[in-house]
Amino acid sequence: MVKFFRRIRFDLMEKNKTSKYLKYAIGEIILVVIGILIALQVNNWNEIKKSKSESNRLLIDLKLDLEKDIHNFKSLQTEYKGWLWEIENILDNVLDGNTKKITEYNQLMAGRLSMNYLSVNKVTFLDMFNSGKNLEFDNLEIVRDIKDHYQYADNQLIKLNSDNEHFYQLLMSYYGVGGINTLNRVIKLRNLEYIDWSWLTDPSSKEYINLETAMLLYQLVVEENLGVIEELEKKSNLLIDNIEKGIE
Repeated sequence: MVKFFRRIRFDLMEKNKTSKYLKYAIGEIILVVIGILIALQVNNWNEIKKSKSESNRLLIDLKLDLEKDIHNFKSLQTEYKGWLWEIENILDNVLDGNTKKITEYNQLMAGRLSMNYLSVNKVTFLDMFNSGKNLEFDNLEIVRDIKDHYQYADNQLIKLNSDNEHFYQLLMSYYGVGGINTLNRVIKLRNLEYIDWSWLTDPSSKEYINLETAMLLYQLVVEENLGVIEELEKKSNLLIDNIEKGIE
């Protein structure tokens, strides 16, 4: 093709047809420019296609992250509901004025006296928005939904984890050194016969009041954690629905 154009230019110059040569030269420039524009457009299409493919891959990965979070939320709900049962058992049965002596682990223990550190999987989210990747989403609403979801999760979990840490410190202050020693014995079911259990039938005793107060506080904290977890599970399912609509 290049040889063909060169031959035309040579013939025009040989025959001294300047005006026709100029017209030809301008036409050739226009063709070159058009060719460059077409090449750029094709390259742009390829980049957009590549970007969309990467965006879809990340959406699929994000959906998997959310499904893992939901699985974790369900496990935590089962665990925390078990703790609530243990708390209610202490409040309704152990501290009912009739218990004379602790002989079983579940009579005095609820949960592990501390809450789980809660988090969500953000690996794919950070890869999407903090890696500098040039992503292409036809539906920009899904981008907003994703950012809103993780912003909400961060706000809720930062506060919740902080509250849980404060709760643990407060709970330990209610139990005290003597209470912790008693709990350790109950856990191991050792030397329980040497513990004075008379406070179990005396609602005015310090030990009774501390245990009841600790359990009531524990109940509130577990219920608060359950509420946040259930809401995060609900929002995660909604986001998955939106992601499935956005995957091409």
